[in-house]
Amino acid sequence: AACCAVDVSEALSPLNLAEVLVAVWPEVVPSLSAARRAVRHRRVALAADPLRVLWWRMAAPLGERLVLRPHRQRLQPRESLLALHTAAPLQVLWEDDDDGRWMVAVKPAGTGVLQGR
Repeated sequence: AACCAVDVSEALSPLNLAEVLVAVWPEVVPSLSAARRAVRHRRVALAADPLRVLWWRMAAPLGERLVLRPHRQRLQPRESLLALHTAAPLQVLWEDDDDGRWMVAVKPAGTGVLQGR
């Protein structure tokens, strides 16, 4: 699956969140301990409810879209990400249709995504 969103299918629903992360994105989340850490540090969320606190042992909810932010420690608003890249347009791979809270984009190397970094 492409990074960083996956719809939980019947094949993935018996697994807990940590197992789903390792099964779907082994190149990004290579071990169960890395998956637990990603969930604990809130780099994993449900697209329908991104503010819901998840637990790595919970079952992956069938039909939900699971979003992974592999190297992000906090969520930046879409507007601030776009404002940082006004000179070079971003290639948007995926964007949440509902409220625009989530997007996955390709950015040029060396450009920051967090203010002040």
